[in-house]
Amino acid sequence: MNVENYKSQYGYDLATYEWIPEGKVSFLVYLMHGYAEYNHRFYLPLINLFKSHGGAVFAHDHFGHGESGPYEKTDRNRCQLRSFHESADDIIARIEIVKEKYPDTKIILCGHSMGGLLSCLVAEKYKVDGAIMIAPALKIHPNTGPPWLVAIGKWIGWLVPFLKVAKVKSEYVSRRADVVEFYKTTIKEKYGDNGGSTAGFGLKLLTEQDRLLNEKYKNITCPVLLTQGTDDFLCAKEGADIAAEHLSNVEYKVYQDGYHQLHADLPETTDALFRDITLWLKNLNIV
Repeated sequence: MNVENYKSQYGYDLATYEWIPEGKVSFLVYLMHGYAEYNHRFYLPLINLFKSHGGAVFAHDHFGHGESGPYEKTDRNRCQLRSFHESADDIIARIEIVKEKYPDTKIILCGHSMGGLLSCLVAEKYKVDGAIMIAPALKIHPNTGPPWLVAIGKWIGWLVPFLKVAKVKSEYVSRRADVVEFYKTTIKEKYGDNGGSTAGFGLKLLTEQDRLLNEKYKNITCPVLLTQGTDDFLCAKEGADIAAEHLSNVEYKVYQDGYHQLHADLPETTDALFRDITLWLKNLNIV
């Protein structure tokens, strides 16, 4: 893995990563992690899956996440995206740099959770050859964002945008104890959001979710592999169900009992996800 810093067009530094397979690069993947995460070790099995098929994987820690700027790791503004469209522009700018190194090579988006929502914005703005959305943040689950809070969330977001209103419960991330422990310690203590998401961030999230729903995902025309667990208590399955109805070129896979981190859940779920990704890539003649 190679790591370097990149100066965003919006003025902050982004920690960028690349994982290049041995031999010929057959396709490119741009990986987008979720909220209050970074490109940590539980993404490696997914990265290695792509590499095993000749895929070169690229990523960066989003604004305010992981090793990216502009905030110190103790700052309460950590992980609160300034703008979803600004972060989508960061991804597009990085893709264009990657494409310069590998011209005429197909590129796939792969986004988890908030990264899945960002992949929708990128696919609307930029031509890609496909998008894999793993438990995308298209609707907040009631266990994480109670209906009463969602109902008044926009008003709170306007009035008191810096108010901390919601925390991610580590036990909802995965059914694997080692993954949950990693979230409780390494991610929250070293890279976390320092008390939860703000009302302002929630407003931005709800606004983009509502916009995509109102527009019926009409501007996303690339092939999409949409994946969702039935027992995801962070991002509601209902959001993926609705997206599957409207996306013009979608394959929708649902994993019984699967939690949020499908790529780091119990083996029966993660193995099924990886098989579905491989088959989808083959059906698109990517591999």
